[in-house]
Parts: sequence; structure tokens; C-alpha cells
Amino acid sequence: MNLQEFYKNIPERSCPKTEWIKMTAKKLNVSQATVRTWVYGKNKPREQRLYKELSYITGIPESELFNDIL
Repeated sequence: MNLQEFYKNIPERSCPKTEWIKMTAKKLNVSQATVRTWVYGKNKPREQRLYKELSYITGIPESELFNDIL
């Protein structure tokens, strides 16, 4: 599973995907737009710490976060 698949599997009840974006952006100290570009496969994080933190948040190994996205 990669980040995009993880995001697609978040249930839709009362905008949890939006909440996940907000929460993740806040935890990583980046903009919501930045998190969206990662989820939609337009960019990857530039800093290694962000891979580690995204891995922690999602439970996806760092090496698999962006497999088959970009």
C-alpha cells in the first residue's frame, strides 16, 4: 500500500479525508496543499524527516509511501 491508496481508503463520513489532510499538515508543519500534492502524486517530500513522520502517521514503510505514484 502506498500513500495514495491509504488516502483512498479513508472513510468519507463527515469529511474525514479533509480532516486527515489538516491533521497531517499540522503534524508535519507543512501546508494542506503540500499534503494534497503528495496524496495526488504531484510531488514527494523533499526532507527525509517527512518520510519518517508520514510513515509513522500512516503505518506504511517509508520505502513504500510513494511506490507507483510518481
